[in-house]
Formats: sequence, C-alpha cells, structure tokens
Amino acid sequence: MLTHSLFAPLTRPNANTISKVDNKYLAVTDLTGPGAQNYRLDRLLNLLKEAMRREDKSFRVYVDLMSKATSPQTRVAAANLAQEEVRHKLLLEIKYQQALAK
Repeated sequence: MLTHSLFAPLTRPNANTISKVDNKYLAVTDLTGPGAQNYRLDRLLNLLKEAMRREDKSFRVYVDLMSKATSPQTRVAAANLAQEEVRHKLLLEIKYQQALAK
C-alpha cells in the first residue's frame, strides 16, 4: 500500500531517541542510597509524561493531515495512524497510573 509506505518512516521508533531515553533511565536506576527509589520513580513518571505528550502531539499531526488530505486513501491512513497514537497514549497512561500506585 502506497500510503503505508509513505508513513512508515514516521511510525518507526527512532533508535536515537529510544537510546537516549533508555540511557537516562539506566543512569537513574544505577543510583543507590536514601531517596534513590523516589528519584527513580520521579524520573520514570517524568519520562512517561513526556512520552504521553509526544503521542498527543503526533495524534494532532495526523488529525491535521486528515483535514488537509485530498485523497481518501491518505485520509484513511492518517486516521489509522491517529488511532494508533491514541492506543499508545492509553498504554502509557495505564503505565503511569501503575507507577503512581506503587
């Protein structure tokens, strides 16, 4: 499908970004001593909030694309991608609530 291949680079995780997030979290998990667990939790919550913000931003990009698209295929592809971003954000919100409950 042409529209799928057109948007494929936008939906693939950026290895550089993932590496930066992983490195930040790994650096935090190496902490020991009093208050380290609270600091790790705060870092995790901040990372989850940032990820949710990015999913929301991506969702808005795809919704905007839907309104500007001239072909039905592009509108459908953008709608599918927007739905995928909503699913991602929901999963992150669940993880956020689970982290808060700990």
